Amino acid sequence: MYKINIDKIQKAILEKLNKTETEIAKNVVSEVVDVINPIAGVSVATFNTFLSNFDECKINHLLYGLSRGLDMEKQINELYNYVCSSSARAFIVGNIFKETLAAESLKVCVILGYIISKHLDNKSDFTRDELIVCKALENANDYDLENFEILMKNCVREEKDGRKKIIYDIDDPEVISGYELTCEWCVYNRMFTEEVTEWEEITDESPNILDLSTHYYIKKTTDILVDLINDVKQIWDY
Repeated sequence: MYKINIDKIQKAILEKLNKTETEIAKNVVSEVVDVINPIAGVSVATFNTFLSNFDECKINHLLYGLSRGLDMEKQINELYNYVCSSSARAFIVGNIFKETLAAESLKVCVILGYIISKHLDNKSDFTRDELIVCKALENANDYDLENFEILMKNCVREEKDGRKKIIYDIDDPEVISGYELTCEWCVYNRMFTEEVTEWEEITDESPNILDLSTHYYIKKTTDILVDLINDVKQIWDY
């Protein structure tokens, strides 16, 4: 029943967009049913069945976040009305479907469904910062989400100028290595900035001394992701 309704929403997304936008958006929805070249030795039918089931699993997790324990049928109908209300909203929801299918974590799928649900409640538009977060989530894995939580909870320090800087809470090199990867993910996705001054580069005379201070500063987009994670933690299916 839900699959039929999702197909209806996908059709509505494409119908709402104008001709030029539709050409761009075809790839957004078509990934649900795309046939890709099979791996040698694996039949097309078997591989496509796996991909279809895997995609369905991701969409189901998005719907789980969308419903938040509410009436699923009602929420899907609300989503249909939302995408029909404007071409801009249709395009954004279509992109979030695409990001869901590309997601590296089922927890991310739940978050993406939840962020859509927040806009169904008051028929509001997505902000630029929310769209940045949605795009960042597309290539986040469970390790990134876990480390991000730790960093934002334990490692944020306010500077004299009011900016907030990441200072690690532990001196274990292995843990710090994981933190660094997550910080790099945040920088790449416009949630952190990295600032290394020329003075710091020149006067670094103690490379063997572990400095828990970093060159990473957080941006306001991090607040959005922190709030989303806090809201959905109770409904994540571990």
